[in-house]
Amino acid sequence: MLPDPIRAIASDNPAGLFCRKQVLKAGYGDGAIHSWYQRDLIVRLAPGWYRDAAMHPHPLQHQHLVDGYFRFSAKRPLPLVSGTAALEVYGIVEPVGQPPTLLVPWAWQVNIRSQPFAHHRVRSLPDVAAWTARGLRVAEPARALADLFALEGLPLDHVCHLAYQTMHTLRLRPADLLQRWTQLSDPGSQRLVELARTGVLDVESPAEWALLNEVFGAFPPAPDAQVQITERYRADFAYVFAALVLEYQSEQFHAARIDEDGVRTAGFRRRGWDSLYVTKSMVRDAKGTAELVHETRRQRELLVLEGRLARPFLPSQRHRRVPLRTLVPLG
Repeated sequence: MLPDPIRAIASDNPAGLFCRKQVLKAGYGDGAIHSWYQRDLIVRLAPGWYRDAAMHPHPLQHQHLVDGYFRFSAKRPLPLVSGTAALEVYGIVEPVGQPPTLLVPWAWQVNIRSQPFAHHRVRSLPDVAAWTARGLRVAEPARALADLFALEGLPLDHVCHLAYQTMHTLRLRPADLLQRWTQLSDPGSQRLVELARTGVLDVESPAEWALLNEVFGAFPPAPDAQVQITERYRADFAYVFAALVLEYQSEQFHAARIDEDGVRTAGFRRRGWDSLYVTKSMVRDAKGTAELVHETRRQRELLVLEGRLARPFLPSQRHRRVPLRTLVPLG
């Protein structure tokens, strides 16, 4: 068991953390730290930072580590937690093992002998909106997502998936993120503006995202999302030139809406649209589903080009922020 003074220090921190400086101040040395570590009484988290092994890991352990780490800086800079670590704070992703991404004001010099965190300095942090979560300064969701791409180097499709999870968890609209990315001038935000303008963030459920990403991300071209087909109903996805609607059919959700779905499909057919329904099992067979959809799409595009099928009328697409991409034959 740790000595009482060290246990008292650890218990003062929500995550049970303490640092080497606190140990030395309490009258113990490096030999004591090594002995506690060898006996599994403490967990080493970063150079000079430890956790009482008797305490359960805190869900925000990384963020509390950042907070404690910078409290011992001579100039006391105000770091901003961003990237994956920020999404962890918001509850969008599960706690991760990688060191958190930090934004540090350009003017500050972080004078600590061992720096366990890679940080990125920005010239004026007050220009970056910050949320406070449990006393920690955390980058706003739009900035955190931009830093995933620009600083952490995550693939764009992974960032896109996390952007959708962010909207779903925090009840944000694509327009909310797009507006902030437009206002921010960093490279990550600029790249995500380009991504958002393709319409890839317009899906309305995790299942629809899975269909768009796993099927049409691997086997393009992808359909347009959330297309207004009648004045009352929108389609989950549509190839406009081919007058082909794709609807994700969730048995659990749609079982109680059979009548409404029938009215919806009938309305589409009266306007000249054909419908394909995609289920969860079809998403698992991405290649087979893509072949079925694209074969049907190409057949209908040919009928339109030959004049044997009329191009459907579309009502106003007032809700859209990006133009439809399937107004022409895709081949």
